[in-house]
Amino acid sequence: MKNFSNIASAITESKHYTLFTVGDSITHGGRASSDDTTYTAVLATLLASRYPERTVKRYDGIMFDTPDAELRPLRGYAPAVTVQKGNDRTITVVRSGVGGNTVKRLLSRSADFIGMKIDECCADLFLINAGINDAIREDPLKFATPAEYVTDLLSLISRIEEAHPHVAIVLMTPTYNDNGDNADSVLDPYAVAMYNVAKKTDLPVIDLHAVWMQHLQAGGENYGQGDWLSGIPNDRCHPGDRGHEVIANTIFQHIFKEQEELL
Repeated sequence: MKNFSNIASAITESKHYTLFTVGDSITHGGRASSDDTTYTAVLATLLASRYPERTVKRYDGIMFDTPDAELRPLRGYAPAVTVQKGNDRTITVVRSGVGGNTVKRLLSRSADFIGMKIDECCADLFLINAGINDAIREDPLKFATPAEYVTDLLSLISRIEEAHPHVAIVLMTPTYNDNGDNADSVLDPYAVAMYNVAKKTDLPVIDLHAVWMQHLQAGGENYGQGDWLSGIPNDRCHPGDRGHEVIANTIFQHIFKEQEELL
């Protein structure tokens, strides 16, 4: 099993380390104020702070600007953003999100990240976050039952591991998409399902959903999530800058927690 401690050690020891965030509109950066405030960008900045001697670069995926963009792969990746200029040891953070993606749609555009070389390097780590769209019962083109969600996740993991036998994979439960009136969530069964997949595949999981539910103030402002959500009317799921920051910090803390405890 590639646990968080293994991942932290690999980042520290590698000369070139490439990390892909993979998911839906939240990964793409939906409602963040700029490309520099998405959770992927904040994570890259946190990595730069931890490794001040290293060069850290970020590549942001570009969606098609068409009505059917959510059904298509990425148009490509934007030129590198230099987060930090350092020595010849590099950390590369790649954002591979497409709005509307379910796990099944991730499978259909898997060439965006599986086997994809960035600066001649394939991924060392995939951070996979999907499930919000899978849980939308009102959209038959997206909806997957929790059981179907499990099947799709297992297929995605199998495809990744077949192409990248030594890659690390971290699963991340879907964050939030509720009215905020009570402590029940439409995403609860999908978070449980992802945990079951993680147990079956012996993969680490980051429970972003639990973090958001712990923050919930039932009946409170902005669907009970305050400034963690964008504040756009009728948008119950897309984080604003504060929410993206929380996601990035949660990822970072999970990866490096065990190392910090040993210091």
